[in-house]
Amino acid sequence: MKNKFPHQKNLLRTGQTLLQSLHVPNTWQAEVYLQSHQSREVGWAETHPKDTLWGMSQGVSVRALHRGKQGFAFSNDMSPKGVSVLWDQACTMASLMQADKNRVIPFARRPLNSRTNNLFSRVDTSLFKSSANTVLKRLSRFESALLARDHRVKKILRLSLRESLGSSAVLNSRGVQAQNFSSHASFGVELLGQDGPDVQSCWDSMSKRFGKDVEFSRILNDVCVRLLQSFGASAIPSGQWPVVLTSRVGVDFLELLSQAFCADAVQQGRSFLRGKKNTRAASPLVTLVDDGRYPGGLVSAAFDGEGCPTQTTVLLKKGILKEYLYDSYTAACDKRASTGNAVRSSWHELPGPGPSHFYMAPGQTSVQDMLKETPKAFVVQDVLGMHTADPISGDFSVGASGVVIEKGRIVQSVRGVTLAGNIMGLLTKVDAVADDMTWHGQFGSPTFRVSELSVGGK
Repeated sequence: MKNKFPHQKNLLRTGQTLLQSLHVPNTWQAEVYLQSHQSREVGWAETHPKDTLWGMSQGVSVRALHRGKQGFAFSNDMSPKGVSVLWDQACTMASLMQADKNRVIPFARRPLNSRTNNLFSRVDTSLFKSSANTVLKRLSRFESALLARDHRVKKILRLSLRESLGSSAVLNSRGVQAQNFSSHASFGVELLGQDGPDVQSCWDSMSKRFGKDVEFSRILNDVCVRLLQSFGASAIPSGQWPVVLTSRVGVDFLELLSQAFCADAVQQGRSFLRGKKNTRAASPLVTLVDDGRYPGGLVSAAFDGEGCPTQTTVLLKKGILKEYLYDSYTAACDKRASTGNAVRSSWHELPGPGPSHFYMAPGQTSVQDMLKETPKAFVVQDVLGMHTADPISGDFSVGASGVVIEKGRIVQSVRGVTLAGNIMGLLTKVDAVADDMTWHGQFGSPTFRVSELSVGGK
């Protein structure tokens, strides 16, 4: 795929030209943020090509600040004339806003050395090199292999491969000049199976920064195993059960939990972690980390969405709450430094605090040993409805499926049950953590065991 956005590699240089073209009074602060992105998704379903979707976007936004008053404007016009119009709009908007002394644009910090900066600039240059027809042939082979694996696998509802390349740059009148590069390769699969009258579906996916790291065979094998295990499943008796959360389910809970660590949620009383710093919030076996520079991570970058250097932040250390996730504004509110967690999902959105690579540190025991040492437990392999959980209180009630094990041996397949509780209550009852930390996007979790959790069944 030919790069149709010449700014993508030179966004920083483009940003320098645009910032210099603005007439910024001494008492004002200015920020220019640019982003360029391109993607391709190739799909296959039920023995036929499904679709090939191309996506391209580029845009620029401008922030104007004057004595705590902020204005914001955006466009896809990256010309000096277009950005000058944005600056005028942002200044006008700022003059109408209420002042907030904590609303500032960050100063430039000490620059990174070239070796460190280059480490986080690496992207997968092999993306888009294969033609759509080549990708479709590969997906067709995956389908044939799945259908040949077991007669109960009836249809491949979806196979898809998505690739993307992007770049962003942020510059401001206080000396910040930063550029990040990104690449993603994602593979997803959804199956339909039938065993007599029992019809089940199952899906899985994997996203990596480099296409070579996508484990196609493992994803295909895991989704097929879970599909075949689901036949003949039934509910288990209601009550307090020892529960084992597999890594893919652990990630769902950690994604919910990450919202409570964002400093804006804490400061506004929307987090159950407010007021709990330096107190015990989880089992001593639980350590949670956010790492903007995780090696080879999906969103690893040298700088955050405001141009502040990223870092490794230990949030929970052996169960003790140590830190929150800050951008410049929330850091100013607490009179401290940013943790480099300003996130911008797009060029037309303002930055705000958010996770980068958020994970639970792995333990030292294997999954197999953990399961063998467990007399009896419900191993949760899938949850449904996590989006309905309350991020403010941490309360959840979700559908669940999986298997019951006795000393590592599967004795029953389970579906039609619910898990209910509170996310922090769950973490206080973690009594075993395996060594198999697995990444699902930007969230990582090992398999871990909870001594008891409320299960609603029959």
